[in-house]
Amino acid sequence: MRSGRLQSAEGVYRITGQQFGPRSDGKTALVAGASSGIGKELVKIHAAAGGNLVIVARDADKLAALKQELEDQHGAQVLSMAMDLGQASVPREIYAEVQEAGIAADHLINNAGLGGRGRFHERAWEDDLAMIDLISRRLRP
Repeated sequence: MRSGRLQSAEGVYRITGQQFGPRSDGKTALVAGASSGIGKELVKIHAAAGGNLVIVARDADKLAALKQELEDQHGAQVLSMAMDLGQASVPREIYAEVQEAGIAADHLINNAGLGGRGRFHERAWEDDLAMIDLISRRLRP
């Protein structure tokens, strides 16, 4: 097995020889920050393992393309929501839409984030506080 490759053996996915997780057969994951980076890769892994998804991110075009890819390649059922979790009302809107669709999320992957660069002591505290708020209070069970 080559390093960094995802392979399935008897329904268990492994990355570089380590167990990643069991098959997701029909389980639904709600993934925030799903349109790029780690979130996008986790979405692909979950769909490849037989799971369904609720994907949330700000970029509607990227979400639409990802939804199509997951449905075409893996037969996953995907609900996509272009929403900005930086807005205080959005978690309730997500909850309402998921409930209205009759979906029960089995897993939450809170991968939403705000980009920021620079040395911590030189960054604006408000920017870092917004990130802390987003990842710790916006989407939690």
